Amino acid sequence: MSQDSEQLEEKLAGYLHTLPGHTLVQLVHELDGATISSDLEPANALILDAARSALSAQGGWGEVAAFPERMAFPDAEPFRIGVHTQQKHRGRLAVDSLRNIWVALMRSDEEGTIADDIRDLARAIADNPDMFEKLTTEQRSGMSERLGALYRDMVSEGVHSRRASAQIGGLRSIEDLADLVAIMGMGDRLDIFKRRIHNSIDHLDEQAQATIDGALEPFSRDELIYPLIILLGQTTNPGSLVNLLVMAEGTDDPARLAKARYASVVDVLLNELDILAMIVAQAMSAWNVEGGVLPAVRRFHEICSSLAFAIDMETVSEWSQRLIGKRRRIADTLREPLEKTVSTLRLGIQPNGHGIQAPDPIDTEEAIESARLLMAVKPLRSELALNECVGRVHTAVESFFDTAARNLPQQARHADVTDMPALNARFDALYRTSAILFGDEYAAILRRSGEVAGLRLPDTETSAAA
Repeated sequence: MSQDSEQLEEKLAGYLHTLPGHTLVQLVHELDGATISSDLEPANALILDAARSALSAQGGWGEVAAFPERMAFPDAEPFRIGVHTQQKHRGRLAVDSLRNIWVALMRSDEEGTIADDIRDLARAIADNPDMFEKLTTEQRSGMSERLGALYRDMVSEGVHSRRASAQIGGLRSIEDLADLVAIMGMGDRLDIFKRRIHNSIDHLDEQAQATIDGALEPFSRDELIYPLIILLGQTTNPGSLVNLLVMAEGTDDPARLAKARYASVVDVLLNELDILAMIVAQAMSAWNVEGGVLPAVRRFHEICSSLAFAIDMETVSEWSQRLIGKRRRIADTLREPLEKTVSTLRLGIQPNGHGIQAPDPIDTEEAIESARLLMAVKPLRSELALNECVGRVHTAVESFFDTAARNLPQQARHADVTDMPALNARFDALYRTSAILFGDEYAAILRRSGEVAGLRLPDTETSAAA
């Protein structure tokens, strides 16, 4: 992106952030509506993204109002997921399915009023954000009827028909539509549940258990998965949710627990593992390690550990087999990038080529992310079924660093002046990755050794922080 383009985007963002909420709503919903019939011009797409960002900055209501489908289906908020799992999980609604449902709803709207109704709803909330719950609740019954009619229309010719696929994007969107209809049908009860369980739950003790039991009472055993998903979002340690089941039954026997009223707790947690595995795969494909992979891997580990601790997973059961499958899947996702750790480090620290070359800064950043991944997975390797892989890779990394830390100062002592910038760049990359892999004390020793040989780190906050 050119400097002029960056300045233009900054000016646009600055201007949009000065606009009142109802004006941003009008702008976002007008431009969003245009995307349904055709792709936006690049300039308008840029404005739409910036306007969504400005509207989202106004608070929780703005994050919802920035997307018409979220404003139309606010009951879906606790159940939204950003990935498509291999299997449909009850109570989980993919964000692209919600978009497909919204588009299908607009196209089936013979009176052409639904988009205006949702825009006006968002504008009213923008003028009085405290009315969000009241105003969205008032439009629930009408929206529920429209969604029910759309679902009946979709299934009338069969969910695999060409018409259904063309109009709503395929079977998964139809399955999510059925789920959305069910969620909106119990919307009033879910609202009451959310009001009763409105604080974060740090741990499940007897008092918390009694409160949750009372809040869950209005739901049948078949419906429990929906409030339990909401409860999962309220729980500080997601794995502790399994205690709700175990404490109620007083056993860790999976055969007995599977017949209990709260058995769907385990389904919620196992499905969460599936979602997290998809998030990890998606983040790895974008090489988003620190912000994407690591939080998902840690959450995956927390849930796995809690399930294995609370329930006898050594006994063969459907649950234990599913847990094994989830572990295997995330292990397969992580194994390939872990196996490439040494080659990634080598490319980012001392690339091959004619003469002494400085590593590409992009390759160095990937080496740093690769080091972060290895060190984040290392303490979790047992639960992630990666014991052998992580042990072998870490040994290879130690060997690589022993050699690099010994050879680089020797090269510097005999190098021409013209080669020193490239050697210093290699030294900086080696120092930064060593701090992640082996700690600050090792990195400090490495730094002193290099400086004695004439190597120098750049005087930047980045290197100092590393």
